[in-house]
Amino acid sequence: MQPDKLLNLQRLQQLLKDKDKRIEQLLHERNRYKQMYDHLKAKKSNAATTIHKQKD
Repeated sequence: MQPDKLLNLQRLQQLLKDKDKRIEQLLHERNRYKQMYDHLKAKKSNAATTIHKQKD
């Protein structure tokens, strides 16, 4: 292989590794936000249920 093509291949491999790492970070972040959203949604649902059960 020519040196410039080898360099391009190495650069592409590094870019792929970087992109893969970024994808993993984004997936982790998305899962964390989904868990927080689900928690808040459940909390809201429980709060609404509590209000409906109260009698004046």
